[in-house]
Amino acid sequence: GAGRMFLEYLQQYAAMRESGAHLNARRPHRCQGVREAHVMDTVLLEIPEMPEPLTLNSSAASIWKLCDGIRTVGDIVDVLEEQFEAPRQLLNTDVELAVNQLHANRAIEMEIVD
Repeated sequence: GAGRMFLEYLQQYAAMRESGAHLNARRPHRCQGVREAHVMDTVLLEIPEMPEPLTLNSSAASIWKLCDGIRTVGDIVDVLEEQFEAPRQLLNTDVELAVNQLHANRAIEMEIVD
């Protein structure tokens, strides 16, 4: 019944999250009108309608630079994994968190990829 289908869906979703496959379903791109400024190792994003600039540390700034509308979130993880030689599972979590925060702050939009 419906309960069994729901449990199967949850198991599939858990497997996708564990492997990082769900990251290939979203393609982030920068919102129009967002301006950036660099102050030493910090990137400041001036977002329309936001009273204060969003401050990005160097890790978040690396992710921001890769939000080009071409790469999926999974592609961004691939680039950073090669660049920093960091564990993929850790990068999956960190990149997803950063992308979600950028999206919540209206710095990026997400395109769903089929």
